[in-house]
Amino acid sequence: VAIAHHADDSIETFFINLLRGTGLRGLTGISTQVGKVVRPLMFASRKEILEYAVANRIPFREDSSNRSTKYLRNKIRLGLIPRIREINPKFTSLMRRNIARLTDAQLFINHGIERIRGEAVTTENGLDTIHLDRIDPAFPQEFVIYELLNSAYGFKGDVIDSLCHSLRHGMTGRRFYSRERVAYVDRGTIVVAPIAPGDACLVTVERGVPRSYCGNSALYFEYCDIDAIKNFGVPEHIAQVDADLLKFPLTLRRWREGDWFIPFGMAGRKKVSDFLIDAKVSMPEKERQFVLLSGDEIVWLVGRRIDDRYRLTPDTENVLRITKEIV
Repeated sequence: VAIAHHADDSIETFFINLLRGTGLRGLTGISTQVGKVVRPLMFASRKEILEYAVANRIPFREDSSNRSTKYLRNKIRLGLIPRIREINPKFTSLMRRNIARLTDAQLFINHGIERIRGEAVTTENGLDTIHLDRIDPAFPQEFVIYELLNSAYGFKGDVIDSLCHSLRHGMTGRRFYSRERVAYVDRGTIVVAPIAPGDACLVTVERGVPRSYCGNSALYFEYCDIDAIKNFGVPEHIAQVDADLLKFPLTLRRWREGDWFIPFGMAGRKKVSDFLIDAKVSMPEKERQFVLLSGDEIVWLVGRRIDDRYRLTPDTENVLRITKEIV
C-alpha cells in the first residue's frame, strides 16, 4: 500500500515528537516503509508536489481540516515552520539532512541494542526478563532500558521514565503499560509480559501530567481558564470538564461490569455496558474501552461521552481539556 506522506510531513512529525518528549527514534521522522506500507514521496516537499501537480494538470483535493489550527500538526505547519523559514529559507533541505543523520545514528544504536538484548534478556514461559546486572556499567543504563523497552515492546518515553524512577528508588509492584505489554520491576530485573485479558491496565494520573497512555491511545491533558475555551461543542475524542470538581490523582483503567455514569445531557445513571450496546460498539472495541475516574466516579467514558456531573457550567472557572489520540 503506497501512501502520500512527504518530506514536510516527516519534518512536522519531528517537531511533534520533540514538543511531546521523545528519544532519538522519535526524531527520525516518518520511515519510508513499515511492513507493507510504503511512502514513495518522502523525497519531495509539499511545495514540489503541488507545483508538479499544477504544471501537469493533475487534479487533487485538499482536506479542509488541513487549515484548522486546533490540531498540533497544523499549529506547527501553519505557525512554527513558516517563522523558521523566514530565518532560514533552506530549512526544508536542511531538515532532510538532519533527519537522515539522526536516522543513521538510530540504525547504529539499533545494532548495539540488539547485541545487548542477546546478552541481557532471557525468555521463559512467555515472560521476558531484562537482567540489569548483565548490562555493561559503562553504558548509560536508563538509555539502554529505554531502547530495549521502546524498540521491542512499544513503551513510551514518560512511561519508561516512571519505571526507571521506581527502579532507582527500589519500588516494586507498580505496573507499567504499553499497547500490548505490561512491565514491572522485580529484584533488580525488569519483567515484561503480554497484557492478560482480565488486566484492568490501571494507571494513576497526577495533577499536571501532560499525558497518559491507555491501550493504543494517549490522553493529552491541558489545563486552561474558561475564558480560553472557544468551542463548547467538541468531537468525541476530546473531553472538556470542570477541573475544580476533580479529585486527584485520577484513575485510568479499562471499564468493567457494574460501571455506571450519567451520560452528558441525561438526568439518570446508565450502565457503561448498556451505553456501549446502544452505541453498537463491537466486541473488540469494548475490550479496548477505557474510563477516566475521579475517586469512584467516571468522569469520561474515554472517546465517547463525559459524565454530566463534570460538564462545563456558568459557574465553571477552570477547565481540564483532554484529547485522545491513537499512537
